[in-house]
Amino acid sequence: MPARPKPGSAEIVQCSTVDDLVSMIIKAASEMDKHPAQVSVMEMRRFGVTDRNINELGGIRKARSKATGDLAAVPIPTPKEAAEKAVRQRPKRKKPAWKRGESRKIEGWRTVAIISDIHVPEQDAGCLGACIAWLKDVRPDIIIINGDIGEWESMSVFSNGGLMALEDEIGVVGWLLDKITEASPSSEVVINEGNHETRLPRWIARNAPQLDGIITIPDKLRLEDRGIRWVPEDEQPYSIGGLDVIHGHQDLKGWGPIYAARKFADLHGRPGRVVVYGHTHKHQAFDRPHSQGVSRAIGLPCMRSLRPGWTHGRTNAWSHGWGLAHVSDTSARVELVTYADGVALYGGRAYR
Repeated sequence: MPARPKPGSAEIVQCSTVDDLVSMIIKAASEMDKHPAQVSVMEMRRFGVTDRNINELGGIRKARSKATGDLAAVPIPTPKEAAEKAVRQRPKRKKPAWKRGESRKIEGWRTVAIISDIHVPEQDAGCLGACIAWLKDVRPDIIIINGDIGEWESMSVFSNGGLMALEDEIGVVGWLLDKITEASPSSEVVINEGNHETRLPRWIARNAPQLDGIITIPDKLRLEDRGIRWVPEDEQPYSIGGLDVIHGHQDLKGWGPIYAARKFADLHGRPGRVVVYGHTHKHQAFDRPHSQGVSRAIGLPCMRSLRPGWTHGRTNAWSHGWGLAHVSDTSARVELVTYADGVALYGGRAYR
């Protein structure tokens, strides 16, 4: 007498012949989306066939072998094929109103990459290379080079004549501008004048005042021909919607960088807006609450080598990276992209 089924299981089915058992195996395989050779004794219990009944008819192997012979044209799916079929049979989700890949193009918002303090030819090659690779992927609407794009050591009062001629430095900075525009050709490019860029006009004022206004960095770099906008130090912060960008040397004379973010939030911050500065070569942030909203100041890290020649082998306490701002007409959000241990991580990707 067949055993009673367990509570919640199928009613007992008595197979009289091997053909009956084979038919049940084929039925179970079809309902479970399996090949007959994959059906187990435990699974047959779910369809009401007892272990005793299967053994009386010669066992599961014999019945599966006959079922497989009857359905020889049915291939056994590989795990990959079974997974792909499960994905195809999965209920389709409703498509969102926005398309994938358009999250950076939210209506009314623009993306602005902010790169500060590169100091070529004393740049950190790894950080700069990672940033160029990142620009190729992100393709921001605007790229702001926030001052000190070059070291301009030939014009420095500390270099005893400089290790490079001015024309050589112009060539190196021009090479960098070409790399940036080639990486993201559709981006508008803006350069904020930094304190290192002011070395040339200060040198002219000291040594050759007759050349004042005749030899300038924007002219030597042919920025107008390149379609790049130049923002002098006295016209900063440069504003785009809810974002203000300033190099920072203008307001940090005699002021330690430890409190720089607080100072910029108080000097240039406005409720609901973000002011971004460089110059200190360190990341820092400060929020100043107001009755109308919060003003935020964010200091960006640099791309300069942490061991410039004048440190005689010591490592400076600076940090490497850059920023990406999402800007609307009235607001801004700034993400920091940190470069450390030879890699920058952004959007699930590694940039080296």
